[in-house]
Amino acid sequence: SVPLEKVGEWLAVEHPLLFARLDCDAVVTGRADSLHVTADLTGRGNDDIERRIELTGARLGSRLKLDRFRYVAEPSRLELSGEVDFSSPPSIEGVAVFRDLEPAVLLADPDLVVVGDLNGAVRFAGVGLTRATFRGNVDVHIDGATAFGLPFGAGTLSGTLDRGMLDVDRARFTVGGSE
Repeated sequence: SVPLEKVGEWLAVEHPLLFARLDCDAVVTGRADSLHVTADLTGRGNDDIERRIELTGARLGSRLKLDRFRYVAEPSRLELSGEVDFSSPPSIEGVAVFRDLEPAVLLADPDLVVVGDLNGAVRFAGVGLTRATFRGNVDVHIDGATAFGLPFGAGTLSGTLDRGMLDVDRARFTVGGSE
């Protein structure tokens, strides 16, 4: 067994689920190089917010295909599908759809409290598997959100992510009917 905080350390991720009691129900079938996984994980961090992850996916060789990854931390909901290739360098591509997303709650980062009620989708592809190592392209479509207490309408953003830094190629948002 491996302590969850060690997994977080390896992935350079700090999240309350990695430092909480975590209940897990999983069904894994197949061989080591060809697995199918269905799992439900539920836990509460020190902030006493229940977070739940439901996932279904398959591994074939160095590739992991996520058919469904659903993450709920009320009121936030995030659905992700995509593929990870663990060969060198590791790469990832996918689509995330989010509803009523509160980034400060979902990502357990109080610095993000200025943004809330996000609805939309993100398409991403690149190399690296953590925020600290990912380099690639991202396309964002926002159906609505709030930032600093102001309502935002629809918007789009395209850019390049390089180890946590976003270089915006194109952005267009509406605020109170104005672009």
